[in-house]
Amino acid sequence: MSSIYGVILNNDLNKGVAESHGEVTVEALNKLSHSSSAGDLPKNLLPLMKQIMYRGHTISCELH
Repeated sequence: MSSIYGVILNNDLNKGVAESHGEVTVEALNKLSHSSSAGDLPKNLLPLMKQIMYRGHTISCELH
C-alpha cells in the first residue's frame, strides 16, 4: 500500500510543480520538508509550495 501512496503523492507533486510554470521545483519541495533547509527557500513561494504539498498529501490520504 505504501508504494501506491508514494506513486500517487509523487504524481500529484509533479502536477503541482508543472502548474507553477517553473516557480517551484521538486527540489524546493524536498527542501520544504526538511527543517534544516526550509529556511533557505524564497519566502514569497512558501504559500504556493505549502499548497502543493498539502494537496498531494490530502489526495493520497483520501485514497488510504
